[in-house]
Amino acid sequence: MASLDRFFTPRTLIACHDAGAAQMILDNTSESLLRDCTLALRGPAEKIFSHYDSVDVDGPLLHPGVDKVVTGTGWQNMLEFNALHEASLSSKPSIAVVDRATNFELRFSRGGDTVEPTIILIPEYELRKLPSGIDKANVMGFVDNSRQRHLDQIMCGTERLQTLDSLFIGQPLVDTNGRPDFEIQYRFLRHWLAGKGAWSSTGFRPHPSDQSALPADLIDRVILSDLNVDAIEDISRAGEVVGIDSFLLELSAEAGKRAFRYLERDGQVAIEELRP
Repeated sequence: MASLDRFFTPRTLIACHDAGAAQMILDNTSESLLRDCTLALRGPAEKIFSHYDSVDVDGPLLHPGVDKVVTGTGWQNMLEFNALHEASLSSKPSIAVVDRATNFELRFSRGGDTVEPTIILIPEYELRKLPSGIDKANVMGFVDNSRQRHLDQIMCGTERLQTLDSLFIGQPLVDTNGRPDFEIQYRFLRHWLAGKGAWSSTGFRPHPSDQSALPADLIDRVILSDLNVDAIEDISRAGEVVGIDSFLLELSAEAGKRAFRYLERDGQVAIEELRP
């Protein structure tokens, strides 16, 4: 039995936009059980669940046959928040899957409104990273069955993709109101490139929610990733992995890659190497 199976029934509604949570649900739930569920998908989750059908997400989400709601917890779209809100109004149990502890409280707040799922599921390895002082009464850890497989895949590498000296994982910074800043990733990317020689090959993998265009001054300086290629395989071809706060950085470091995190300190660009 997959680690999340016990949280599903054949009458569960799965509402997903967030890529990270969608992938965890797919990786840790039996396919036969998912096939019995109703899926409401948008954005990156549509690609992750590409072999599944989605209901219309623009109308009411909870039809009479639904007895439970499972959602992702992204900040880029209202689908998951609305599903949790509808579940609360209908007194139906709800389960929110959090792929990582970053921006934990923001995931359940929109414009002053908040939702409180019945259960919040988070991978066991993220539990220690939760902010101190938050109410953890409804938070449960689960075993992410896919993690070791991803580590093995990164360590094995790939022969079908061009080798890269480094891969920059695109990601916005999100402020306390949930507003994303995508421009800062390009500032960090320029800083990274300035420290590399002209012969160095650097890839750039956009975040699934990123609708911005690569700035003109970067087009000829980076190799843009094909988002049809799995992120894990993309990472496996790079000697170094760099970004802002993606969970892929920690995964890369654990798999033996040199991994670096960008941040701002007192208005200055800073970079730190992650240790496994």
